[in-house]
Amino acid sequence: MKHVFIYITLFLLVINYALLGQENPFKQFAGKPYASYHYALRDTLRKRYPDAQAMALAVKQMRQLPDTYNNHQWQIEADFVQAKYAFKYQHDSDNVYLKTLNRLLDESRKYQNKVFELRIIRQLFDYYVDKGIPDKVEYTIHLERILKEVSQKDFPDIIDCKFRLGELYMNYQDYKRAEKYFNLVVSSPVNNEIQLIYIHARNDLGIIYRNYYHDYEQSDKWFQSILDFDKKYGIIDKADRWRAIAKANIGKNCYFRREYTHAIALMTQSVEYMYALKDYSFTFDIAPVISQCYSTLGQYDKAREYILLAEQCISELSSNRHTEYEDLYAAKSKYYGGIGNNTLASLYVDSAYIEHSRIDNRYNMNKFMLLEQKAAQRELQKETNEKQIYQNRYTFFFILSIIIFVSLILYIILYFQKQKAYQLLVQKNQQWANRPIDGDPGFVSPKKENDEDEKLWNNIKNYVENDHCFCNSTTTLDTVAKDLGVNRTYISNIINSHEENFSTFINRYRIKMAIQILSENDKESFENIAEKVGFNNRKTFYNAFKNITGLSPSQFKDNMKIASAG
Repeated sequence: MKHVFIYITLFLLVINYALLGQENPFKQFAGKPYASYHYALRDTLRKRYPDAQAMALAVKQMRQLPDTYNNHQWQIEADFVQAKYAFKYQHDSDNVYLKTLNRLLDESRKYQNKVFELRIIRQLFDYYVDKGIPDKVEYTIHLERILKEVSQKDFPDIIDCKFRLGELYMNYQDYKRAEKYFNLVVSSPVNNEIQLIYIHARNDLGIIYRNYYHDYEQSDKWFQSILDFDKKYGIIDKADRWRAIAKANIGKNCYFRREYTHAIALMTQSVEYMYALKDYSFTFDIAPVISQCYSTLGQYDKAREYILLAEQCISELSSNRHTEYEDLYAAKSKYYGGIGNNTLASLYVDSAYIEHSRIDNRYNMNKFMLLEQKAAQRELQKETNEKQIYQNRYTFFFILSIIIFVSLILYIILYFQKQKAYQLLVQKNQQWANRPIDGDPGFVSPKKENDEDEKLWNNIKNYVENDHCFCNSTTTLDTVAKDLGVNRTYISNIINSHEENFSTFINRYRIKMAIQILSENDKESFENIAEKVGFNNRKTFYNAFKNITGLSPSQFKDNMKIASAG
């Protein structure tokens, strides 16, 4: 009898456990605002991935929940989860997946479910961005619009959406809009569920202030804020890596400030740590900068060591990764220039410039803006009838054919004139370089000068020409005013009455000397010339040379040789 009682008890316990196991785990979320269970729902679903039976049961259980807010929340949620699972784990086609998402988007709008509308738009946005298909730019526009209608109280991951928009705009070099979204991220209360976003945003702001504003002090502050964040909150995931990244970026800023020894100390420590962790991407990005530091200090063996390290990382990186070689080419140019191989140095300068242009063309906001215009055009076309569309297409192709035909003729004519024009431009610039500078000839001053102003203008020119202060990259309006013992604002007004601004004024002297150097010795590398005449980086030198002479340094050099031979 005793054994029978034990068996009955065990049987009842098993039945009770089975019944409990069938309890709907999503009932706890029903009737509550979405924000209150966002992360709990995510974690509940993650436990069921990638079990097909568990996911099928989860979808069924969601459909059983009451529609408390009359917004079709759980029916849309069930379809949404099912679509994502089928696409990721059961390899549903892209077309089926996108068709389902767009249907759910329409449904969420029908039921005025703003939170779900945001979630689906975000899913579509992520799909096209991750696939590298920016044509669907309307989802970026929709995401920006819906973010204004939904608060963080309604959707906790709204900060993540802003971060993703910031990343997109940063990739397409719209740094102003990227900065806006990253600032929104870092200024919001920290949510440990998405802690890495706050760190990434600080890192990206540091890069923006370095690469776009060239404000290295503010850039340092953003990278330092990662270390401060770690001290205050404690970085949960990969804290040591983030410390290494922050220090390496501060070291990179030291390089741009020409604090080479300090830069090496910070960057080599980070590279050694990250390379040991097989983070070849990070190592590849930083090693060329370390090499340039060593080349500048004349330690060419060490410079070569880090060039080889960067090349070794390339072999370890995936062939699918979009590797950017600009810094590596720059490092090789500086190294070969330092050891006296000016041919290779010049070759790598050109390679770096070409690589920079390739990157600029690949991620360019102009292209993004063009896509925005195309999206607007598509909306307009929907409102027109088929006849008008046909007429527009016919007109378009007719005009396009004429433009192509005329352009082809013009191209043939201009092609033969181009070389001659370039050579004349080289000669004109060489003549200009041998004459005294008297301001921008095309610049019209808004006011007349008195004798005292004219005298100060002459003193400024004499000082710059005789002292060669422009050869020092740290020369500023303040240093010139101090050396001349004249009020800074007064000097600024005098210069601005002859030139666009102080920077343009100084750059004319620098480019003038650069032309003289090139004319005397066309073997001199552009890197060395840029440094001699006072530019602190190759890109600034290229831009100034192009703006003032109308030619790039390479074009000037090539056409100078042709003109000399002729």
